[in-house]
Amino acid sequence: MAAYRENLLELLVDAPWWVSAFLAAAVLVLLKFILPGLFAGNSFSGALVSGLADAAWIVALIVFIPAPVSAYNSWKKDQLLNGRADPSGLARLSRRAFTQLVQDVYARDGYRLLPYADPTDQAEVDMMAEKNGETLLLQYRHHRSGQIEKQAVQTMLDRLEKGDAQKAHIISCSGFSQEAAQLSQNSSVHLLDTDGLKAMLSRGVR
Repeated sequence: MAAYRENLLELLVDAPWWVSAFLAAAVLVLLKFILPGLFAGNSFSGALVSGLADAAWIVALIVFIPAPVSAYNSWKKDQLLNGRADPSGLARLSRRAFTQLVQDVYARDGYRLLPYADPTDQAEVDMMAEKNGETLLLQYRHHRSGQIEKQAVQTMLDRLEKGDAQKAHIISCSGFSQEAAQLSQNSSVHLLDTDGLKAMLSRGVR
């Protein structure tokens, strides 16, 4: 699985919208009602708890902010999948929405998606997909900058030598270097950039 570094707000944007809403409500109840009751009469911590109680609505609002963003990303993903939105907005989706969109497109095209988790896999495979006796390795690269380089293609070619899949698709929002594209030509690794993703949405997966 490809590695990502995210802060809490980014993780909440990637999560379903109700996660932020639930956490915001929990933070509000904790700071506004539970902590003041637990530390009532404690002069040392009373001032701090009182200050947190006064700021409870602000803290809860900050935690809630990702909820509408997450809901919009989910809605946008559904619009793209159903052909009701401009595919040029693919790169602006959150990582979770982008990943779900790709999975939905493959599933719609008749692929059976298989979970894959191997932390020792240098090819960073995210999912396996089966259709008509053929198995694909799928890798999603939701990077908004920095092209995918030749080494990623070579690593995937090496991974295919394991023999449990016939082809691999590397899907990227940021495109591929010329060297990566040349290496993938006439190979079992197919590269899909933003234009390829648009084609997936309009014609299905090849």
